[in-house]
Amino acid sequence: MASVGTVDEFGRENPCSGCPAPCCRAQSHSYEAPERYVDLDQARYRLLAGSSELVRMESGAWYLVRWLDCSLFDGESCTCSVHGTSRQPKVCVHFNAYDCWFRQILVGEARRALRLDLTRFERFVAAVEIDEDGRITSLPSFDETSRLVANLKIRPSFPALPLREATVRRLDTREA
Repeated sequence: MASVGTVDEFGRENPCSGCPAPCCRAQSHSYEAPERYVDLDQARYRLLAGSSELVRMESGAWYLVRWLDCSLFDGESCTCSVHGTSRQPKVCVHFNAYDCWFRQILVGEARRALRLDLTRFERFVAAVEIDEDGRITSLPSFDETSRLVANLKIRPSFPALPLREATVRRLDTREA
């Protein structure tokens, strides 16, 4: 692995600089991978509420993302209105921006994650096979799902921002 600078140089750069702040605009929750028809129906119900999507990781993990801006988020400056004050939520104070899941998954094209809104989810579900007891017998692989939804755009869509090479390498090995 090539050196990208000193520890001091790395620490001086703000990893949030230029980021569209998906961490302040979405909440992510672990979600059980579907095993039965009722699980697919429950996922569809969650997506029907709008402002929601499922994220399927290549690793097999699933997440439910709810798009809603934090009330402390200043959309004009794309910053937290109470950053650095005692009012800033501790979850934000202790957030590791150098290893940001939100930026990795929700900004640009994620490498090992698939975002599924209702339209993409319906395309995915059409390829699922179920037995007479409602158990899933065949689920499209991550790569198959990727091909199924490749031509379906998803919103919100944040432009890919330049990430430092070292940050990209660290994020690439996170789900490995």
